[in-house]
Amino acid sequence: MPESKTDRRKLLEENRRLEAKVAVLEGRIASQIGRERESEERFRRLAETLPTGLAVHTRGRIVFANRAAADVAGCEPDDLLGRDVFAFVHPSSVEVTQARIAAIYAKSADAAWIESTFQRADGSPFPVEVASSRIDWLGQPAGLVIFNDVSVRKQSDEEQRQLERRMLEAQRMESLAVLAGGVAHDFNNLLVGILGNADLALMELSPESPARARIEGIELASRRAADLARQMLAYSGKGRFVVDRMDLHTLLKEISHLLEATITRRAVVKYSFADLLPPVRGDATQIRQVLMNLMTNAAEAIEDNTGIITVGTALVDHRGDQRFDAWPAGYLEPGHYAVVSVSDTGAGMDEATRKRIFDPFFTTKFTGRGLGLAAVLGIIKGHGGAIRVQSQPGRGSRFEVLLPAMMDELTRADPDLAEAPPLAERHGATVLIVDDDETVRTVGAAMLGHAGYQVMTAADGVDAVQTFTEHHERIDAVLMDLSMPRMDGTACFAELRRIRPDVTVVLSSGYNEQDAVDRFAGSGLAGFIQKPYRASELLAAIAKAMA
Repeated sequence: MPESKTDRRKLLEENRRLEAKVAVLEGRIASQIGRERESEERFRRLAETLPTGLAVHTRGRIVFANRAAADVAGCEPDDLLGRDVFAFVHPSSVEVTQARIAAIYAKSADAAWIESTFQRADGSPFPVEVASSRIDWLGQPAGLVIFNDVSVRKQSDEEQRQLERRMLEAQRMESLAVLAGGVAHDFNNLLVGILGNADLALMELSPESPARARIEGIELASRRAADLARQMLAYSGKGRFVVDRMDLHTLLKEISHLLEATITRRAVVKYSFADLLPPVRGDATQIRQVLMNLMTNAAEAIEDNTGIITVGTALVDHRGDQRFDAWPAGYLEPGHYAVVSVSDTGAGMDEATRKRIFDPFFTTKFTGRGLGLAAVLGIIKGHGGAIRVQSQPGRGSRFEVLLPAMMDELTRADPDLAEAPPLAERHGATVLIVDDDETVRTVGAAMLGHAGYQVMTAADGVDAVQTFTEHHERIDAVLMDLSMPRMDGTACFAELRRIRPDVTVVLSSGYNEQDAVDRFAGSGLAGFIQKPYRASELLAAIAKAMA
């Protein structure tokens, strides 16, 4: 049937309505695209201001990355576009990242921060804290990744952990040192009785007495026990030091023949000395013990194999801001240090063994070898130095002893090291012995009495002050212990000086002379004697003080 005019009008009207709807829809779409573009532009501007790395990826490809992300990756932002997101994920974190992305797209994971490892454009890894979530990017599902490079924080945390471990190690070693020093102090008091009574018995026995040999055996055993006590004091850093200017090259040359006589014939000793090495201040006997110990250990590490022991010297300038992995753990004063190194091509040590080598009585050999490297550490600690150790299994070991160097040569003699004046004996003089150990008082009185001295005793500082107050006019000298209850030697000495300023006091202690005498610097202390002592040593100390 022919189409009527009415039908055509209706069709035209319907077309116009449809065209109007399309126009409205197109307007809405254009407006939405404009808003999305404006929103995307705002997003870009905001993202570029962030100091945190930010990237967007769709279908596994990076479609946006801010400047911070590019800087961390080591390239330009445009270089990241279109790249596979896993090109910047370290292989160790790929599996976890794949699971994380799948969960994000499935909307089954939140945006919590996790730790991961990314890699830069050059392949170098770096630790990150990363959070990711799902977003819509230009109408498509996408993943938003925000991450922070935490390399600096991780390094700081590791340095903090290392510092804490070193502090704990220092505290542990210090606790052991205090224990060793306390044991050695009490042990020395016991040895005064043993060694002193044996010495007195030998004075009273005739040379033909059958008991003489047995008492001499007691005396010899006591001296060996005293050596052990000195090792404990050395470990505690309180050993007795006879401090003098010392040339390490001369010392090494003196002991080189002893070294070559004690090592295996298969080991070759080589020397590598610095052209110029400043002298150090120290006890030559103690340092000689340290070097012989290290050299003997090097020879034992080589055992019966063919090997090389290298003894060298050097001068280092240690700055306070340098990391310094050494024993004793803790801070090493900045300055110049003379270094003696002992290296070997022996079996070497693993890390667990290396960390224990300075523990008292620790050994990888048979047991019963004494304090060993623990005593070495104590000696070096007492000299204000340090020890560095490098070792790997199968590649030998290297020990470095660092001692404060005397950069300015001393041109005058140390008055403390001047030759002692001739001893003058004062038979009939009165000596007050002050010590809280009854055995020490008894043996000391017997030694002095045997030589013709008059002796008075006091059990502690308070008792000594009372006795001296009553008899100060007839007391010629005081032999006084440093560590006592109620009133120690320092306070007692001050009280005695208050009563009579010219009082002659000889200090007695199981600790080292330097630490003990430093407390009385400039106060007029007449002398020092370290426990345990023989009668001849005590008489010499008293006579020298009264001369």
